[in-house]
Amino acid sequence: MADIVAGDIPEDIERCVDVWIHALRHRDGDVDSRSIADRMRKLFDGHVLRFALTGEPLAGFALTTPKTHDETTAVLERIAVMPSSAGQGHGRALLRDAIQYSTGAGFFSLELAVRGGNAAIQLYESEGFAAVSEPV
Repeated sequence: MADIVAGDIPEDIERCVDVWIHALRHRDGDVDSRSIADRMRKLFDGHVLRFALTGEPLAGFALTTPKTHDETTAVLERIAVMPSSAGQGHGRALLRDAIQYSTGAGFFSLELAVRGGNAAIQLYESEGFAAVSEPV
């Protein structure tokens, strides 16, 4: 299983922005890197429950926050693995870390949003997640 370490804010943010952009390019092709990077950076402006990294060089990250106006639910805002590191257990390790950390912090549930057709859906389902709404 991949090793997980706590990320440092603000030191590790730019490395994770880079991973996110690489993952989106792999999935979607050409993307607006500047606007994606700006939106990603803003996620760190709020309360961060867990910011986790895996791999050296960085293979992936996960960002978990408390859900606004819901003291019982955490949100997995972002989870991404570099395409070159896919299939090596990094995503599963990051997901399990987010689940464990959220539960340990007293949250009863962990939410995430995922596009229909995303290959990670199988990972989420294998770790006990279930759809609560229709795919977008």
